[in-house]
Amino acid sequence: MSPPVTAGWQRFRYAWENGPGLPARLHAAADRLAVRCDVTLSRAAEGPSFAYVGLPRSEHHVLPFLEQQRSREFGGPDPVREVLGRRPWTAALREAAHSADMVFAGCGEGRLRALRATPGLLPDTHSATGPVLPFRLHLILPVEGGSAAMLRRVSGNERRQFTKQLAEHGWQWEPATGRDDFDYFYQRMHLPTMHGRHGEDTRSLSERMAREVLLRDGRLFFVTRQGERVAGLLCHGGQPGRPLTMRLLGVLDGAPEHYRTGVVKAVYYLCVDWACANSVPVIDMSGTEPFLSKGIVQFKRRFHPRVALPPGHHARRRLWPAALRDTAEVRAFLVANPFLALGEDGAPSAVYPYDRDRPARKDLRAGFAGLPEDRLLDLDELFARTAPAAVTAGAAGD
Repeated sequence: MSPPVTAGWQRFRYAWENGPGLPARLHAAADRLAVRCDVTLSRAAEGPSFAYVGLPRSEHHVLPFLEQQRSREFGGPDPVREVLGRRPWTAALREAAHSADMVFAGCGEGRLRALRATPGLLPDTHSATGPVLPFRLHLILPVEGGSAAMLRRVSGNERRQFTKQLAEHGWQWEPATGRDDFDYFYQRMHLPTMHGRHGEDTRSLSERMAREVLLRDGRLFFVTRQGERVAGLLCHGGQPGRPLTMRLLGVLDGAPEHYRTGVVKAVYYLCVDWACANSVPVIDMSGTEPFLSKGIVQFKRRFHPRVALPPGHHARRRLWPAALRDTAEVRAFLVANPFLALGEDGAPSAVYPYDRDRPARKDLRAGFAGLPEDRLLDLDELFARTAPAAVTAGAAGD
């Protein structure tokens, strides 16, 4: 058992990074006091170059994803990153604009308003009037109507595939509570899975924080096959009447075979089934970057959750993507990665870039509950510096 001071410190740190209310307001206030920010460049042999400007470590929420999507679209060897160091915000953006095809700035909404209002900060005037994205989004799934009703929200093909896999593998859902259970999950499942997926960019809760906060005030589950634990999920909350937030996931030893069997998807289906049987009102399916091209987003949207700003300090952060150079590579990247942007009223909507040569990626559907009509972003108009009229309503997928 950890000393009370250590356990209390871990709970404070968790609240500082993830909690609502006062911790979120204090963290946002600390962000506003940061007069300098990090500047990181990312270049590859193929595809556009990126510059990320943001608060310390914030690039790890965005830049690795952008690099992954660039590699998927254009191929080529691993990217080369260059950390330029810390700069005042305006100097950082000017330096980034001279160094990259696209700049992504991550900061608080108040600072973003000030930066966008600074004349001549970026060389292209359309960048100051382009879309603003939430820095992170959470996918919220109300638990209502019972397990069978919730499963019917998913497409028929998806339901049939899961039912077939469940019959083939005989997966079972196993709640667990012990310290040894946690150690097995964290060491044999979570860490190997994160390292296999993210490598040096792995980000997660520390083992101590996960134990002192999530295990004490949450739920640990395993998916078993013939008695062997092959996947696990560590959640926050989940007591009757309390929301359940999915936090850490893993498959045994991070082995690719477990992805091929579909057990990762089974974690979500079986978790929904358990929540229905245990009076859990809401499942927070956890946070994500605001891009529809992210694979896990495309899977989770099949449950038709609603999108919401995070409960913690990230709710007050925004992501400002500025496409500074009109090249075929920049256009191809934008079209391949439709996103969720915030309107003037603060509500998110799906935005699909396109141009005369590249149709909107309607196959990357939004499908979230409560979203307004999808919007189309005409890149020909955007790069002609007519940004205010460039985003128009249109049927960009249902």
